[in-house]
Amino acid sequence: MGWRYPVDAWRKAIARAVAHARTACATALMMDFKWVGIDEDALPTALRDARRNKVNALVMVWVIGNVIVANLGNTGAFEVFYDGEAAFSKLASGKPPSLEAIFAGINAIRGR
Repeated sequence: MGWRYPVDAWRKAIARAVAHARTACATALMMDFKWVGIDEDALPTALRDARRNKVNALVMVWVIGNVIVANLGNTGAFEVFYDGEAAFSKLASGKPPSLEAIFAGINAIRGR
């Protein structure tokens, strides 16, 4: 049916910023932090470890970034429609559906 529940503008902006930061971190890891101009011994321990284990660090940066972006894009919508009408709406009720509530909504639509 094409129902859409858009994400708030501020959440979309933060998700975009996190995605750019994720890409910047991955790029810095691939460039070996050489653009920073800091000697290996002067790097913080976490960056030194990331430099030595690039694959693990890249996977971690990418996974954590994706989890944050995905959660920012979550609207919490759980809408159940029957025959084009709303049988249950989590956005309207503010709580997750129970099977009884869904069937009650469907039966109310069918009874019309």
